[in-house]
Amino acid sequence: MVTLSECLHHELKLNAAAIRVSVLCPSFVQTGIAESERHRPPELKPATQPFAPRDERLARAMKDAPLSADEVAEMTLEAVMRGSFYILPHGDVRKGVARRAAALIEDREPAIGRLPGA
Repeated sequence: MVTLSECLHHELKLNAAAIRVSVLCPSFVQTGIAESERHRPPELKPATQPFAPRDERLARAMKDAPLSADEVAEMTLEAVMRGSFYILPHGDVRKGVARRAAALIEDREPAIGRLPGA
């Protein structure tokens, strides 16, 4: 989505469009998405619900996230109003982007991302 948003940004600018685009790149956010399975109709639920350790870590990371969905929404609105293109509400995301870019430039393998508590 980042590349698509970057392309759209340039297209809008080339066409002097009255609108702009921003791209939101959050880390973990306190939402109920990890529990979204609860909304699946009973007839579509699998007979067993194996919850992989990775899924449990993801759910825990979202539950323990430092920012709520409301806080991210507020930060996003402020950034859009400022005209920011890249919106990174979590400071550690910027560090991860820098590590990834450095690996790319230095022709190194990508680092393995770790979930909190992993």
